[in-house]
Amino acid sequence: LSEGDTFGEMALLNDKPQECTLTALGLCKLGSLDKAAFQDILGRAMQMRLNEQVYFFQKQPWFSGWTRTLLTKLIDLFKLLTYRRGERVFSEG
Repeated sequence: LSEGDTFGEMALLNDKPQECTLTALGLCKLGSLDKAAFQDILGRAMQMRLNEQVYFFQKQPWFSGWTRTLLTKLIDLFKLLTYRRGERVFSEG
């Protein structure tokens, strides 16, 4: 691992023990989160992202009258797509 790298998050997400061994090759300082703190941070990050998405849709004229509940359901159905420069996004026919 290099400075700033993380490990163990998949064990926390999947509620399984970490399946690796790490050995410090020199002086090493680590930060640690227990499962409750990790879930709290993850939950806050997800809520912030949802709030940003709801705000975006509320600003669109065709969704301006929708409730937060309806917008949240709509957002759950959306799939984020990423395209590279020059890549075709849509073709008719």
